[in-house]
Amino acid sequence: MRWLIDFLESSIGRKWLMALTGIGWVLYLVLHMVGNLQIFAGPDGINGWAANLRTMPGLLWTVRGLLVLGIVLHVFMAIRTTAKNRAARPTKYVKRRYLRTSPAARTMIYSGLIIFAFICYHLAQFTLHWTNPEYKHMHDVLGRHDVYSMVVMGFSNHGIAALYIIAVGLVCMHLFHGVPSFFQTLGLRHPKYTPLLNFLGIGLALVLFVGFSAVPVSVMAHWIKPLGGM
Repeated sequence: MRWLIDFLESSIGRKWLMALTGIGWVLYLVLHMVGNLQIFAGPDGINGWAANLRTMPGLLWTVRGLLVLGIVLHVFMAIRTTAKNRAARPTKYVKRRYLRTSPAARTMIYSGLIIFAFICYHLAQFTLHWTNPEYKHMHDVLGRHDVYSMVVMGFSNHGIAALYIIAVGLVCMHLFHGVPSFFQTLGLRHPKYTPLLNFLGIGLALVLFVGFSAVPVSVMAHWIKPLGGM
């Protein structure tokens, strides 16, 4: 067990853990986006999707627990890596020059902390119903949890909708730099494929941004309406 602790304390170990937890979250985001887009199929589409997930509560909460653990480890390792890097260079540069480093890369630690805070709020709102306990008692005509009405009601608050879109933008900016870094950390990056990996990072970030933002934008634009709404 000591070897594992020593490995995770090393620079390579921390980066490996960040890469693997990052990949896990990317896969979850893609599936989560697909689930969210079921709202465009109407109440039956997204309520049915959610009801199917609830038939596997053990698996569902295990995945949620692993995702929360993954994001906590990811943030912790990012903070630890940043602190160790700064400790190794106690004297600041007189003039800092960024070579081939994007703003996304330079602000990863800050955007990551904001994303973590938003995830906590998002879970409290739509999953745990701590901020909006009335959501817990919303059901459709078939007795299923009325996710459709919950989402429409939530994003009808333009402040919440705007916060959601901003957070999604930060997530995608994080992925823009993070996806190519995953491959580099795992030793799978080669100069020949660098443009392709960069394109993959940009493409995935754009797809996720459009996919996640489509729901709050559609609610605010009244393309998605409350049940019985005109």
